[in-house]
Amino acid sequence: MTRPDWWSPPWGTDSESDPDAGTAMIDLAEDPWHETGSRVPLDDDAILEPLEAQFGDQVRSKDRVRDLAEVFTHQREIDAMLDQMPDAFAAVDIKFLEPACGSGNFLTEILRRKLRRVSKHDCAMQEQYEHRLLRAAASIYGVDISRVNVTEARARMAHVVLEHYQRDAKTVEPTTGFLNAAALILGDNIVLGDTLNGA
Repeated sequence: MTRPDWWSPPWGTDSESDPDAGTAMIDLAEDPWHETGSRVPLDDDAILEPLEAQFGDQVRSKDRVRDLAEVFTHQREIDAMLDQMPDAFAAVDIKFLEPACGSGNFLTEILRRKLRRVSKHDCAMQEQYEHRLLRAAASIYGVDISRVNVTEARARMAHVVLEHYQRDAKTVEPTTGFLNAAALILGDNIVLGDTLNGA
C-alpha cells in the first residue's frame, strides 16, 4: 500500500531523517533476531499492572451513562467506520485523535490496524521492530472526561501492543526500554480532559 496523497511524513520523502532509512536487511539465516523456536510466555500482568493500578471493575451504570454521556460502540460499527478510510492505515505514523475515547474501543482497533504494518520479518533487528511498534502507538491520541476510562484505554492499548509482539515475534522478549517507552507514550497520549467544555 502506498502513502495516501493527503498525508506526507513530517521528515519528508527520501530524507535521511526518515526513521526507516538506512536499515538494510541482513542475512536472516545467521541472525538470532530471526530465529524460531519456543518462547517463555511473557507475564503481561506485571507489565500492565502500572497502567491498571487505578482501574477497577466498574460497571457502566445508568448514572454513569447519564453523567458522562457514555455510549457503547459495537465492534461492527467501529469496523464499518474505519473500513471507510483504508488509506488512513497506509503508514504507521499517520496520526489519529479520538476526542471522547471512552474505554478505548476505537483506539484499540486503530492500533490493531496500524500494527498490521509492523512485522518482525521486515525488521533487521529487535530495536527497529520495537521502534516501529512505538511509532504506531505514539501516533494515536485520546481524551476522555472519565479517569477510569482513560486508565482502561491505556491498559487495553498496552495489551494490544503486547499481544501483537507475542504473536509476531514469538521467540523474543520485549526489552525493558521498550516496555517503559510504551507505558510512557500511552500515559502521555491518552489523557483526562473535557474536549467539549475545556478545550
